[in-house]
Amino acid sequence: MKPTLVTTLCFLLFSFTTYFPLPFTHAGIIVKDIYGKPVVPSGSYFIWPDYLVSGGELRLGVTENSTCPFTVLQDYSNYGHGFPVKFTPQNQTSSDDPITLGLHLDIAFDYKPVCAESTKWLVVEAENEYPTPWLAIDGTGKNVYDDGWFELIAYERTGYLIYFCHKLSSTRGECRYISRKNDKNGMRLVFDDGDYLAAVFVNVDDIVRARGSSIVKKDRAFTLPMI
Repeated sequence: MKPTLVTTLCFLLFSFTTYFPLPFTHAGIIVKDIYGKPVVPSGSYFIWPDYLVSGGELRLGVTENSTCPFTVLQDYSNYGHGFPVKFTPQNQTSSDDPITLGLHLDIAFDYKPVCAESTKWLVVEAENEYPTPWLAIDGTGKNVYDDGWFELIAYERTGYLIYFCHKLSSTRGECRYISRKNDKNGMRLVFDDGDYLAAVFVNVDDIVRARGSSIVKKDRAFTLPMI
């Protein structure tokens, strides 16, 4: 094969793998909970860290000068259940169709503080309070970073990364995974390159079994981070 042809093929391969949209590479693959059951919009799920990642469950907490728990945080310990969430496809009407990788999603907690307008996850920003955009629920009064959607992408053998994509984005380079930064009341989930949040999902109906499962106990033997 001529060197020029090899160079051309390598360039094309790099272009395809770099710029294809997230849904193209994962379309149709069903997202599953820790027991291998499809994750569906009608279900409620706890988001726990994958066994390769430290930390605990997701919840809401107070940050900065707010008196309402608007900010999405991850506990440093794994002793609680956290708050369950629902995954709602933006372009899917049936609540029985499984969630698939790359599907455009809204994510919201089942629990709503009285002081909040809704529990839908938003990416907000306020540079005078925090240096990078972060996850919060509706009602903070902060600027919404950008309208868009969330996607679930497979990670390692059992986990998933949560991506946020701008509404006008069409390429992988414009979708970024949700990561974590240490904060006073827990790890803040931020829209910034850093310590990624790799997650597994536990149906609320399986919480007792999950807490007593030898598999989950093994997977969730974490070391608390130094703060």
